[in-house]
Amino acid sequence: MKNINHNYWTAYKNRGEDADLLNPDLRNAMNQLYEAKGFDFGKIENGVLRYASADKRFHCSPDAYSTYTSLTDNYIKAMPFRSAALSENKQLSEELKAIAGTVAGELFFPCHSRGLGTINQNRGTFKKISDRIDLTLLNIKYFYDKSKTEYPLKETLEQYAYFFHCFADFQDYIAYNFLQDFCDGNGDVSLWKDKNGLPENEKELISFWQWSLERLQKRLNRINQYAIQNGLFDNANL
Repeated sequence: MKNINHNYWTAYKNRGEDADLLNPDLRNAMNQLYEAKGFDFGKIENGVLRYASADKRFHCSPDAYSTYTSLTDNYIKAMPFRSAALSENKQLSEELKAIAGTVAGELFFPCHSRGLGTINQNRGTFKKISDRIDLTLLNIKYFYDKSKTEYPLKETLEQYAYFFHCFADFQDYIAYNFLQDFCDGNGDVSLWKDKNGLPENEKELISFWQWSLERLQKRLNRINQYAIQNGLFDNANL
């Protein structure tokens, strides 16, 4: 197994392909991490990075943060200022690429299509979410506490209610996934900005990268501590 700092996207970044779909090392790392926590992914199907329990009830796949895709060409039309930001902030962008490509840069959601699009698909294509992890988590919080009756991912999340009911509540979901640093002391989601969608200019994009880097580093630290305690990965240290 790779070192916990290993960037699983390195071999795929110049090929226009998703490491979270194709990289067997990432697949193995995700299996180690979450099976150790008791989540029954079951066997890997057809050599692809998808997981399914024996009864096929759970069928999940990793999904990269928008942090990584905002550094690539995925959103080049929506953020034409990205090239200038990359050129003028090379150290920041390289640090972000390195950590966003680790297991700390991946979530997992059910991927079996139930007619309304998967969570992975819709959180990327719905403009009010635009792949942002903070807005995704805010929608998941609404699902659990019912504080809002309408929100962008409502129908998408409700079709996978069986998955979210594996966790006692939103705080349990957050703790299970090492996402505590995306919330404040009251358990509310800490938004990068209180507005939907992607960064709208170079200054905002740099702010988003800085915000993401800080939280990804803290998440990797949490995963690292868990790995040390449970004997996961090779050389589980930062």
